[in-house]
Amino acid sequence: MRQHWTRLMHYPTAVLSLALSTLPALADGPPSACTTQRDMVEMVACATHHLAMAERQLGEALTDLRSRFPQTATQLDHAQAAWASYRDATCYFVADPSDYGRGTEAILIELACKRSETLRRAADLRQMFTD
Repeated sequence: MRQHWTRLMHYPTAVLSLALSTLPALADGPPSACTTQRDMVEMVACATHHLAMAERQLGEALTDLRSRFPQTATQLDHAQAAWASYRDATCYFVADPSDYGRGTEAILIELACKRSETLRRAADLRQMFTD
């Protein structure tokens, strides 16, 4: 049973890998896939674009904090790495807690979760030292 599940994981993983490999190109503007979203590949490309935009905002917030507080840059990097692990694990679980039926729609759920968590993290970091 586990071996069958592993074979099923190859397709969603391949689609996600393909979409993530296009992140630099997607960061410049929304792909045409965001207009049509005719199939899973286009939906994943669009969701990946939106995640890239959120990660860009997070990167800007981190850069700002590092420049304002250079003495704590290492601590910030450690905290950010822990947060990224938490986000990835949480969103993987949200996409399919059963760990068996992880179909292609789970990729979209996971990407949407990562986007919302990333936007929340960027807002939290910006607000952290503005009060």
